[in-house]
This record gives sequence, structure tokens and C-alpha cells, in this order.
Amino acid sequence: MIGHVDSVTRRKVKGWAFNPDDPHVPPKLRCLCNGEFISIIVANSYRPDLEQAGIGNGYHGFELEWDIALDPVKRHVISLVDEASGQELKNSPHMLEAENCFDEEFKNGLSGLLRSIESREGQEQAAGFLLDQAEQLAQRMVETESLCREDDFLDRLPAEKIHPFTGCRVLVLDEVVPAKNRDAGSNAIVSHIESLQRLGMEVSFAAVQYDAAPDLLTGIGVHFYAPPLFRSIEDVLRRNVGQFDAVYIHRTSMAIRYIPLIRYWNPHAVIVYLVADLHAVRMMRQAEMTQDELLWQDAFRTQKAELAAAWQVDTVITHSSYERDVLRTHVPAANVHVIPWAVDADPVSATFYQRHGIAFIGNYKHAPNRDAAEYLINEVMPQIWAIDPTIDCRIYGTGLPKHLVGVRHGRVHFIGPVPDLRDVFLTARLTVAPLRYGAGLKGKVLDSFAAGVPCVCTPIAAEGMDLPLSMNALLGGDTQSLVTVILNLHNDPELYNKISERCLSYIQKNCSRERIDALIKAAFVSAGLQENEL
Repeated sequence: MIGHVDSVTRRKVKGWAFNPDDPHVPPKLRCLCNGEFISIIVANSYRPDLEQAGIGNGYHGFELEWDIALDPVKRHVISLVDEASGQELKNSPHMLEAENCFDEEFKNGLSGLLRSIESREGQEQAAGFLLDQAEQLAQRMVETESLCREDDFLDRLPAEKIHPFTGCRVLVLDEVVPAKNRDAGSNAIVSHIESLQRLGMEVSFAAVQYDAAPDLLTGIGVHFYAPPLFRSIEDVLRRNVGQFDAVYIHRTSMAIRYIPLIRYWNPHAVIVYLVADLHAVRMMRQAEMTQDELLWQDAFRTQKAELAAAWQVDTVITHSSYERDVLRTHVPAANVHVIPWAVDADPVSATFYQRHGIAFIGNYKHAPNRDAAEYLINEVMPQIWAIDPTIDCRIYGTGLPKHLVGVRHGRVHFIGPVPDLRDVFLTARLTVAPLRYGAGLKGKVLDSFAAGVPCVCTPIAAEGMDLPLSMNALLGGDTQSLVTVILNLHNDPELYNKISERCLSYIQKNCSRERIDALIKAAFVSAGLQENEL
């Protein structure tokens, strides 16, 4: 008797058997699992590879599919024995070790089992069991992470599994999951997360709303707490008692809601609060411009929340030096750090003469951007066209107001959203940010600078950037000065190229990864982390 067990899975066994002494009678094989009889297999299936190898006429193969897939969490020993002689085939017995991973085979087996439950009572029992198991699994995940911090954890692991992290653990909290190029807030939080990782910290993330795929974060190695295992941020904090060295909160609403819970569940963790921008400043400016009394009241309520959050945390991060000064004025004890986000200087290839016109980029659901677009179209551009009617204006971004798009405005083109801002910078000679109110660092300005495309700004748009005097040629404080600055830069290649170089230099000096890392490190050390933990 000759033969071989070619493959064994939890669904079937395959191989061949041939008796040269009695070639016309196919062998009968006993299949055993853990010593228990399963079935008789007759080796009489045609296999061309056997015939080509000169093994009989090729009709010596066998394949047995189990009625029910073997339990993946148990070890199975599969044996194939010739019934006549008692001889085992080569590669028999074959061992299937218990699985410790949730692979496709496991999922398919479990899915099939659940589909076979037909009664309502059985379905309810299965659902309850699965929910209970999910609860236990979530807790085991947390416990496994916490074990990594015990001194003897490495001694208890096999050598091939020693890859734990025993350093500083940071939990990042935000309202939403950051998405690539969604907004400046997404760019900022992802940049700061990457900086924390470069400093040697292990970063986890949880959000209130999971409205975007986690790929942007999981792709860079961030541990992602999400439903269904972790139903809420409260759930994450409750399960991870004392496990985080620092919690980094993005946005005021998050700080006000979760600071007490963080102090309760992780009393030794330092809390770092990223303001994003001071909404109260923007709201007060808008209220002053529109004479809206209700908006004034909302602004004061918002300011109380922002200042209360700054007072309760260990470190406050803002992107704007102006907002740092506002916070220090109202909360003198606040530990405030100014940290932008990393932006790569990457000048576009198109030259001055290959580009023309100006561009404005924004999300027009945001009131300051909507007002800026209307101001640009209705007040600034008519004065520009009176001097140079060849300059066109292109409006990019989401949420364009219908009352603007539906009306013809000379050489204004409403483009809408673009997947890649490089396409804007390759065609526009200038960008503009004619904001009359607002707050915080403007991502549209940094992105334009990084492409080597000058961005003409109002003082509000450039606020907190600490632009050097050599870049004052970009600033216009009223309509007439904006018109003058735009015309000068758009039509003077020598001035344009000089300012373009200064824009790139600004990005390289202020927004490099190395600088952001140094600033983030200083902020977390000042919050109370030991420098040797970073």
C-alpha cells in the first residue's frame, strides 16, 4: 500500500492511496478524528497527476468533506488508515492545532452555525451569548494591554511573541474620526498624533462620532477604540482604569464633557487640551459686525466653556499666538503652548507665467468663509476688474451658497470641491483669504504657502502666524489695500517670486516635523510627563 494525505483543513481531507498488489481494487480508508471513527473513504477519484507519475490509471484519489466544520478552538488529530491492512498513509496522523486568530475559516464556520438557528428563542439565546462574549473580549483586550506594563510581563512570554510596548501611552479624544483633507482640524490632529509616535509614545484614539473610516489612523499604527466592542468614550475610559499616562483632548466640547471622567478613571494621567481655535473670539467678531445680540450671548457662554477647560487641564495647545495671549489674559495660570501642525514645503512646478488669476478655498458652511466669499465677489473683485479686467477669480470648496452660484459675477468661476489642492495651486497665481472675522490658524494659508503660492490675507486671516515684516506685502486691512496687494503681486513677477520664496521659507522654519516634535515634547513635559518617558 502506498499513498499520502495531501491536505487537511477543518472542512475536508484530501490525498491518494494505491495498492500495487491489487491495482484494480480501490483501497478503503478509515478516517479517524482524535481516535473517533468519522467515515469510510474509497480512493477512486481520478487525478491526472497520479497517472502522469505512473501510479496506476490515476483513479486513486480521495476527498472527504466534513458534514460540519471542525471546531477551530480545539486541537484535532486526523488519521487515514487502510481498512484491510491497518497501515497508515504517509502524513498521517495529521495535526490541526487550535486556532488563536479570527481567520476567514473561523468566521465562515461561525456564520454558518448562526444561520442554522431558525427558532426565535434560539436566535435570542445566540444574540445574548454573542453580546456577552463581545463584552468579555473587549475587557480582555484592555487587560492584555495593561499586562504589557507589568514588570514581569516579558518573562511570561515566548521569545517569538516579545513585541510589547512598555512606554508612555496616550489616549487621543475627538468629536469625529479625522479624514484626509477634510479640514484643518483633521490635518492638525493627525500631525500631532504622528509627532507623539515619533517621540516614542503609543497612541490610542476614540471619538464620539465614527463618521469616517479609521484607515487614516490605523494605517499609521494608532490603536482604534470603536463600536461594537467599545460603545462610547465613557466605555473606553471605564475599561482602561489607570492605563493612560496622558489624554490629549481635541476641541472645547470634548474637554468640558470628559475632563471629570478622565480625572476619575485615570487620575494620574496628564491632560493636554488642543483648543483648535477660540470659537468665542470668532463669534464676538461676527456679533460685532452683524450687531447680533443673541450671538453676543452665545459668544459669552462659549467663552466661559473655553476658559473653564483651559483652567482645568495641565497644558493647553493653540495654533495661534494671538489666542495664546487671549487665554493667558483670562486664565493667567494656564500653561499655554503655540503649536501649528506639520506641513511639507512642496512648491508647484508651474511658473509665474504658466498660472493666472486668484483662488479662494473654503468650506462655505462656515460663516467666516461664506462672508469672505461674498465680500471678495461683491466688493474686492469689481475694483480689481476696474483696473485689470483679465484677472479671473475661482471659488473652490464645499457648501457653496446657492444665492452666489446662481448669479453671474463677471469673471468669477464657482468650481466647488477638489480632491487635491495641488490642482488649484498649479493654475492660480495667487490665493486670497479675505476674512473679515474668524479665529485661529488658517489651513488654507499654510497649504498655499507650502506650494510656493502667495496668499493675500486680511489681518484676521494672518492672525497668530507671526509673519515677519518681510511678508507684509501679503497683507491688506481694507478693501482698497487688498485690491492694491492683489494687483501688485499678480502683475509683478519679481515681487511675486520674492514673496513666494518667503512663503516657502516660513513653512520650512515653522511647520517642519522636527519643529512640531520639539514643541509637542515641550508641551507634554510641561504638563507633567517625565522627559525620560518620551
